Amino acid sequence: MTELKSAYELGLERIISSKNQKEEKKEGFDFIPIPEFDDREDKVIEIPGYTDCKEKVGTNETKFIEETEDMPEEKIKVEENSTIHYDQELLKCHFAGSTKNYSGYSKMNRNIIFGLSNRGVMVKVEDVSDSIEINLDTQKQIQFFENNDIPSDAPKIYSMTVPNSVTHDGKKIAYTMIESSTLHKDYIGKLNLMDEIWVPSKFGEKVLKNSKVYPPIFVMP
Repeated sequence: MTELKSAYELGLERIISSKNQKEEKKEGFDFIPIPEFDDREDKVIEIPGYTDCKEKVGTNETKFIEETEDMPEEKIKVEENSTIHYDQELLKCHFAGSTKNYSGYSKMNRNIIFGLSNRGVMVKVEDVSDSIEINLDTQKQIQFFENNDIPSDAPKIYSMTVPNSVTHDGKKIAYTMIESSTLHKDYIGKLNLMDEIWVPSKFGEKVLKNSKVYPPIFVMP
């Protein structure tokens, strides 16, 4: 077994250079030898696609790859601008529901109203909010819809749990949420005064039919 050297012995083996000793600087650069190019300086390589397939290493000239028959041509499809032509008068509708607070119905109703307006439907809003929580800019937008003037017999959408009044000159549509398996008889009576009923799920449709609600029911997610 080899004996370990002491710290003193190891210290004697160290080579300590003199402070006055000048280091010799090597001129030039040390190149890492590459087996493919160490035999000659004018080694050539072949680059597929170049007009000149033999290019000397080290040249500053740059050549671009030209298209070949094997390279598929990619075409970018550009859609032309389309214009919507309306062959008839724009749609109009009344919309009753909460729009000025942060309840689930209010958020949904604002999305529906703004969405209809963006698609060219003139909406007159009848707000039934019990509080005002939205910012001033949104209040001004809702007020703009409240001031719209449309025919009294235009369709009216009641987007709420149950409306207090169901009197209207035109078509009456209830957009309501069903979260229970049974309905109160007063609720059923008001829904039966509607011309159409919209629900967001098949569950709601099933509950209404089982509760003897007779107007046509449409699932509107």
